[in-house]
Amino acid sequence: MGALATIAALLTTDGGTEATTEEDFSPLTFIGFAATFLALLLIGVATWKEQALQPRWHLFPVALFVSFVPIMIAGGILEFIHERLLEIPLLILGVGWVILGYAIIARGAHTAREAFTSST
Repeated sequence: MGALATIAALLTTDGGTEATTEEDFSPLTFIGFAATFLALLLIGVATWKEQALQPRWHLFPVALFVSFVPIMIAGGILEFIHERLLEIPLLILGVGWVILGYAIIARGAHTAREAFTSST
């Protein structure tokens, strides 16, 4: 997804060598929004169906997916107050991604530890 967004950004801005305008940036914002939304959906469904994470974590990606749109709507409302307030919901989503990454890494380490102890 990230590679697709980067390629689209380079094509939209003619290689990124010129200053971008709001018209150039608007499709990039949408692609980033759609890619994040799709990634949360795919990760959420996969971890929920396979219960790939520990029981208290396997619904976390789905919760991030469900809360994504309301958080972004709140960000839009906050942006009307002051444009820098938009970053509060983005920070919340970023922290959510970090927590999800931690849960995946912790599960991987736990699985590797179980595999090592069962093989010895």
